[in-house]
Amino acid sequence: MPTKQLLIMTMLISILTIGPFHTEYHAAKTMNNCDQTTLELTEQIANIETKEEIKTILGNDYKEVTGEMYNNVVWRFDICPKTDYQNDTNIDSVDLEGLKSGQLKKVLFFSFSENQQTIINKSLYYSDNQNNIHVVTFKGNQEQDEIIYKGTE
Repeated sequence: MPTKQLLIMTMLISILTIGPFHTEYHAAKTMNNCDQTTLELTEQIANIETKEEIKTILGNDYKEVTGEMYNNVVWRFDICPKTDYQNDTNIDSVDLEGLKSGQLKKVLFFSFSENQQTIINKSLYYSDNQNNIHVVTFKGNQEQDEIIYKGTE
């Protein structure tokens, strides 16, 4: 009997200690994986519906800023920034120059409603191989990818 109890205790301890690390590792890997395609990231974003899902999938490496239009809470993720990159803006503006110059690969925004729990808008900005800047917006189950800046080839 003691051997069985020891085995059960060992399994419980393993589950409790490995579980959270696994989640943190997954989130960190997602945000630091600069080789992740825009399509892969877009698919992940499309399925996110809660703050908890944002943190589980993307981690906690975001900056809380203010929505310029509605004065609401917005989380901004600067994805794959260069080590010397800084964006100290406290509003939900996109650093187009940073995207154009390659200082960061993508910028992701999650806007929240007045109660700060409901996601009301998700948008992803990125630069393609021709230096065009795109915005992907998510409305319900629909995604729309639009070029907002035409780069030079």
